[in-house]
Amino acid sequence: MPLNGTIKLNAWVQNARVLDSNNSLQSNLYPPDLIKDIANNYLNSFKTRIFNMSISSSRGHITTRMSKWAESIDREIFENDILFILPTGNIFKDEIASQISSGAQYPDYLFKRKNRIADPSHSLLSITVGSICSDTFEDLDRKSFGEKDFPSSFSRTGLGIWESIKPELVEYGGDYVFEKNQPTPLISQNEDTNIDLIRSTLNGGPSTSKDAIGTSFTAPRISSIIAKLQKFFPEESTLLYKALIIQSARWPNNVFINPNPRLNFIRLFGYGIPNLKRATTNDDFRVSLVSSGIIVPKKADVYEVKIPDEIRRIGDSYDILIEVTLTFKAKPRRTRRGFRSYFSGWADWQSSKFGESIDAFRERLVTNIDDDDYEESDNETINQEKIPWVIGSRSNAGINGVKLNNNTSQKDWAIVKSNILTESFCLGIIGHAGWDKDLKSEIPYSVVVSFEAINKDIEIYNRISIENPVEVRINT
Repeated sequence: MPLNGTIKLNAWVQNARVLDSNNSLQSNLYPPDLIKDIANNYLNSFKTRIFNMSISSSRGHITTRMSKWAESIDREIFENDILFILPTGNIFKDEIASQISSGAQYPDYLFKRKNRIADPSHSLLSITVGSICSDTFEDLDRKSFGEKDFPSSFSRTGLGIWESIKPELVEYGGDYVFEKNQPTPLISQNEDTNIDLIRSTLNGGPSTSKDAIGTSFTAPRISSIIAKLQKFFPEESTLLYKALIIQSARWPNNVFINPNPRLNFIRLFGYGIPNLKRATTNDDFRVSLVSSGIIVPKKADVYEVKIPDEIRRIGDSYDILIEVTLTFKAKPRRTRRGFRSYFSGWADWQSSKFGESIDAFRERLVTNIDDDDYEESDNETINQEKIPWVIGSRSNAGINGVKLNNNTSQKDWAIVKSNILTESFCLGIIGHAGWDKDLKSEIPYSVVVSFEAINKDIEIYNRISIENPVEVRINT
């Protein structure tokens, strides 16, 4: 938020007030019906497609079956091509103090089961946003829990229901401070760790102030970026907005460069902090290729990106970051348990190995198209090296304990040396059946692939753009 200069308004903001004077949801309002009424009213009256809902329950979500509240959000997203952005929810001050008094320390208590993300933020088609510290504070008496870019002391954490990756994104929501050298934690807010917010001037006072913290304020930051994406691409599906903002996300630098990524990184940060510039533009050192389509079960769309000789010369050794994000949607059914049975269908992606031709890659996908859990084994095509994806699509590959394809937003990345790249990079989007066994059931998707010279030591945009004037997609 700019504190001076000319403010350029990016979007119309419409408000649907549902909380009472105590900031509680009125007891006569049934959340699933409320979601449907709000979505339909604003979509039909104003063609609103982006919905920021900075409210949640005070407890962590159930872990066996999708809640009615979250399922209603998923259903509206699927049926109307809209997008909800939700907060993870907050851990209250007294709860933090109680857990610390019981021997838990920051940030370890964030991983306790009771501190998991709150209903309805486990909605699988929405974007869920956690909070990180906007600054570091310490004086003679008090200290912030975290440092800048560390998880906020109040931010609820993932994973989500059925071990899905939640939150997907994090943003700056501030942090609490605590009294040092006190036997019982005394926790409070402090202007140095609060965040700048617009406030009402109805009863006097400044138009902005630093008097609040919370995940309620992180979700609107994401909504603002998505509003700009809608402005740039007004005719595109919200699946593309979702893919672009997740593609732009990156873990905080001290975590991103860690050579041993861990499950807790995902639980705290999801895919990371988004970046408007990366979401909307390329530069000399980064190129993104996008596509949208519809896949059906037991079929695959195959894409090929050709890598120019100048980038992969044997004598050079540049660090190239490869990123892939897939988003899809399908019809939810709350009575089912498990990610794959909750949706009418689902999709995931597989990449080629170094040196694997598009024909060989396509044949491998077709051969294993009936295996929903297929992942290339180490003894397949043993003369070709697999791309070292950070997360991996198997729970025992990449980061143990999480499966990339248990999500409707699937991002992974790898840093490789330019001289081991081969003439093409291939990507397959594979459709799978869920509770709907009709093999003609359609699954809309969007996919983004990016290549970046992360040390800015070789310009790649023009080289890759010239080599790939139009993406090649082959239905299998």
